[in-house]
Amino acid sequence: MPGVEEKIEVVTARAAKFINWLWTREEKEIAIVSHSGFLYYMMNNFGQDCHPVIQQEISKIFANCELRSMVLVDRSI
Repeated sequence: MPGVEEKIEVVTARAAKFINWLWTREEKEIAIVSHSGFLYYMMNNFGQDCHPVIQQEISKIFANCELRSMVLVDRSI
């Protein structure tokens, strides 16, 4: 609905669901195009168990039209 913003908790939950969906994909390389706010909350949520330097790097706000390359690693394997 126009003029109504999602709560941070809702965006974070949606971002976690998206990350989980990515794990199900067979592709080895996937391009993701999204709003910077969604990517920001996704990476903040995803990077909580990373080294602080990496967490700081992936938690930066995305610039307009910014391109980033990332490798997601499943540490449970």
